[in-house]
Amino acid sequence: MRLRFLTASLAVAGLIGACGGDDAGPAPARAPSSDLPASMQAVLSRRCWDCHGETLRFDALAHLVTRRDLLTKPAGRGGVAAPWPEAATRAQLALHLMRFAEDPMPPAPRELASDDERATWKAWVDAGCPGAADAGPDDVGCDPFDTPVVCTSGATWQLSDPLPEMNPGRNCVGCHSVSGGPPLVVGGTVYPTAHEPDDCRGADGAPGVTVEVTDAAGTLYALPVNRVGNFWLKTSDATGFTPPFSARVRSASGVREMTTQQKDGDCNACHSKLGDNTDKAQTKKAPGRVVLP
Repeated sequence: MRLRFLTASLAVAGLIGACGGDDAGPAPARAPSSDLPASMQAVLSRRCWDCHGETLRFDALAHLVTRRDLLTKPAGRGGVAAPWPEAATRAQLALHLMRFAEDPMPPAPRELASDDERATWKAWVDAGCPGAADAGPDDVGCDPFDTPVVCTSGATWQLSDPLPEMNPGRNCVGCHSVSGGPPLVVGGTVYPTAHEPDDCRGADGAPGVTVEVTDAAGTLYALPVNRVGNFWLKTSDATGFTPPFSARVRSASGVREMTTQQKDGDCNACHSKLGDNTDKAQTKKAPGRVVLP
């Protein structure tokens, strides 16, 4: 699995370009004309425009200057289709490449994007990829769930792992109901991105990530998220639990809240890898995984 992950990361790098080599190269002589917000221009200027500016350098394939540049779905080198079931935009692929522990973008010897710069990029995507305030009306937007299928952590569940870390991404409540595990009212996995494979280790809850569930009686259950992203509420700890319930994920970065109330607490049954599962009533469809704010 680790080998496949690294191969995928290199394939994505090929879609945007391999800006590297021993020559770090000078910063662009001038900032390109861009219709992006100033915060995004600042990140691009520091981390991208040396290779992906108005003049492509070091074998870079794509300009990353304008909003439309970033919202284009890449075709890949030589017109070969992107290696993901559903190709993401260049903006989404670039964000993933910034996060990779192996072969990140920008590549060595260039300085990696900082946590704040990655947060700026993610906030822009989550906001719908708006243009600059004076750029005029938006003719296209972006979907924060339009991301590649990738195991961000690069690690998968192993049989030797502790039981609370088992099977991230798979149906928790349904499995416990037939396997003899403790009965659960609510269970699922939080991920950094929207389309992560089953058994891929999810978001580490150590920084204080919690899932807050409020039932119809107004009782709030704050569920900790463990180091593989799993969270759960045992039936024995919620004897008075009354559906329907609302749910939200809270972290230091903010809050992501479900727009509708739910009756089924088997979160991963609906929040699947590709976002192609509906709830048990076949009335609602989640766009993908339970995702960090």
